[in-house]
Amino acid sequence: MSPSQWLLPSLTRLNWDGNCPFGLKSFVFVSRDQGRTWPEVHDVFDMWADNIVTWEQKQCVLSDGRLLAITWAFDDESKENLPNQYALSDDLGASCKMVILSRFACCPSR
Repeated sequence: MSPSQWLLPSLTRLNWDGNCPFGLKSFVFVSRDQGRTWPEVHDVFDMWADNIVTWEQKQCVLSDGRLLAITWAFDDESKENLPNQYALSDDLGASCKMVILSRFACCPSR
């Protein structure tokens, strides 16, 4: 990743009517000109088809140039926190491959 390439992790939320036409998922905006424009958007964690919400994500660039992302996963049906999910990307988030399902949940279930 070069100094001109910036990533902005984000996520979808429900609108005021309680709907989210895109599904509750995490994605990343990509700028290749130091943040002047943000023409690329890529899904990082999209498990909404299985009623799994990805609330927050963190990303870092590893020493070999790959992007590592972690997210807090939540089962919207059972209302339970799930183990954290990890994904790797070789192309700045344009495609992500799930690699690890952690034994640890982000927050303890009540």
